[in-house]
Amino acid sequence: MFKGIFTPLVSIFKKNGDLDLQSNFTLIDSLIEAKIDGIILLTNIGEFFNLSLTEKKSYLSSIYKYTKNKITLLACTNDSSIENTIELSNFAVELGYDGVVIGLPLFKTLSLKEIKDYYSRIATNTTANILLENIESTKPDKISPETISNLIIKFPNIVGIYDISSSFKNTREYINKIKNNSIEFCVFSSSEDLLITNLFSGGDGIVSPLSNVRPHFLRQIFNSYYREDFKALEDCQSQINHLMSLYDVSDNLILTLKKSLPLNIENYQLRDSTDTLTEDENLEIQKILSHKIIPF
Repeated sequence: MFKGIFTPLVSIFKKNGDLDLQSNFTLIDSLIEAKIDGIILLTNIGEFFNLSLTEKKSYLSSIYKYTKNKITLLACTNDSSIENTIELSNFAVELGYDGVVIGLPLFKTLSLKEIKDYYSRIATNTTANILLENIESTKPDKISPETISNLIIKFPNIVGIYDISSSFKNTREYINKIKNNSIEFCVFSSSEDLLITNLFSGGDGIVSPLSNVRPHFLRQIFNSYYREDFKALEDCQSQINHLMSLYDVSDNLILTLKKSLPLNIENYQLRDSTDTLTEDENLEIQKILSHKIIPF
């Protein structure tokens, strides 16, 4: 269903708090030019938590009108209300989005039965292609392979999972226990240093925050795999490791990503936030990004 490098797009805001659509369009143009496979709107990196349901709809509509037929579009429709999640999912699919990404509720922990019931209710009430989101680092209620296997038998619109895990253990289980029995089911990793492992293990690619910053580099890695250019893949690993130093610059990844964007934007801050990077953090970003990516 979905495959390749997907960018969880940052949401750029003006200083007055309004969405800076033109800057986001410029960023999207750079991703399309780099041949990124898809864009995901309204993830955590896209500050979904800083937008009302009405604002989310307006944003999704504007991005769709701008990018129509140029790139695969997914919308993260997570909300504290399951009714809003369903409403936004249906709105996205009616606009023409290729699918939606849905994680578990943020503010409570669910049992295995509750997880199955939660996704069953959503899948019953939308025709959207659903990519599940498993967040191991903050959510103790992992979406088990067994739960997913039961869901996809009944709901063919559940088409894959995006695994946000620091290790490859969960992702490997999803590939071995689900994807190997259902070739249409797609499995994505979230950490760039796991991209090559994901592909060689039978996965489908990565949802890459750093592709906001270095889209050509991530695309090159994926292309090298399909060319079976193993020397290039070996050479790129140290470059991946260097670029991933951006994750360690500050506790605020969204702020780091915005400051690292190859754009001249008016405002680097999160919406309704006064958080800024320190001078040392800004210098560290410049140092990391000054490292020349060697093409392969």
